Amino acid sequence: MMKMFFLFFIAAPVFSQEIALKEAVKRALSNSEALKMALYDKKAAQSSLKEAERLSFGKLNFKTTYTNGDEPVYSFAQTLRQGKFSMASMASVNNPPSIENTEMAFEAGVPLFTGFALKNYRKMGETGVKIAENYARRTESAVKFNAAYLYLTAAFRAKLLEELDYTINSSKLELDSADKLNKNGMIPGSDYYAALAIYSGLENFRNTLAGDLENDLKKLAYETGADRSSLKLSGKLSNPLIENINCADLNESVENSRDDIKAYKSMTEISDIKAEIEKNSIIPQIDAFGAFYGNTSSINSLRTSGIYGIRMNFPLGDPSYGARKEKAMAYAQKSREDFSAKLRAARTELDLACSSYQTAVKGLTPAKNTMEKAENSLDLFRPLYRQGKQSIMEVLRAENSLFQAKAAYYETLYKTNLFYLQTLFNAEKLDEKAITKVEENLK
Repeated sequence: MMKMFFLFFIAAPVFSQEIALKEAVKRALSNSEALKMALYDKKAAQSSLKEAERLSFGKLNFKTTYTNGDEPVYSFAQTLRQGKFSMASMASVNNPPSIENTEMAFEAGVPLFTGFALKNYRKMGETGVKIAENYARRTESAVKFNAAYLYLTAAFRAKLLEELDYTINSSKLELDSADKLNKNGMIPGSDYYAALAIYSGLENFRNTLAGDLENDLKKLAYETGADRSSLKLSGKLSNPLIENINCADLNESVENSRDDIKAYKSMTEISDIKAEIEKNSIIPQIDAFGAFYGNTSSINSLRTSGIYGIRMNFPLGDPSYGARKEKAMAYAQKSREDFSAKLRAARTELDLACSSYQTAVKGLTPAKNTMEKAENSLDLFRPLYRQGKQSIMEVLRAENSLFQAKAAYYETLYKTNLFYLQTLFNAEKLDEKAITKVEENLK
């Protein structure tokens, strides 16, 4: 019984792991280290904001120190702190005995006025949270687009490989027939070997295409955490994706819609806040403080005392102030220039993607017409060849031309789907609805 079970187990087929586009995107999101790091950055930014908000509460410290010595000033001071000083202590003030002291203290300080520093730190913290949130959302969009790109590219090459196999099999049938005619001397050898050269070119291209497809599937498996040995695409490239997209409107809204651009804009705000902090660094700072001390030579005779007050720190002369302020202002200006450059680059990326999408849509009809004409040409060549009115070389050339036309057409289909997603990604509109639309298009 166990032997039969073992034979059944090893003979059982390994089921392929079919994956649709939406599932691939979902797995890529859960498997992305970049997205996880962005979410940790967001958590760190939120903690930084809490830290800035709590600086106004001040600090409470406890400290304890044990000392032992006969240095005159030390001995005199500790005797006073312990409440043991008397007129007899004056007799040995120049040569005191060794004295032990344990000091315990609670010290607290609360800022009253910091030259607007705490207010600016809170603003920086709030802006930092916005930056981290924008960065996390942009990273999520990038992971979605990359997974969709890998999926579409693999689907495109799989379709090309399917069409190429059909062309190779069809050409092989024609060549087998021509081989018999060539051996009987019924067709010129030059035509036959020229046809073989075309056929060899198709086979060589198939090897390259199969290798590229395998690499695409490996990349997709790595991105999604799937097992490459059983990974299979459930979607097939067969339909164009045609939508009415207004490139000008999308480009106009980039500054307020793209999360990375919003993050760069917030970075300029942080640079301005840092410049403001440096500018205000010569304003006096005021804080309230208090301390409670306990000194003893033994724990059962603790002598306590306290002190409290208000202090002001007023930097009247700081030679580095001007340089620090100029440096902060220069960095703020640099940040604004960086934002302008990133905004221009974002608008360029969106414009190119949108234009490429529209070009692909416009190229659908010519590409389809070319494919149909190449197919008609091959249909006409075959009977003429069988009637001896055309050479086998011309038939193979027509087979190759038809495949090239099909490849151009399916490349156009691929571009309509890919550039549609890329346009939405660059416009920060790559949502689940868009992914679903492409997935439906691949069914």
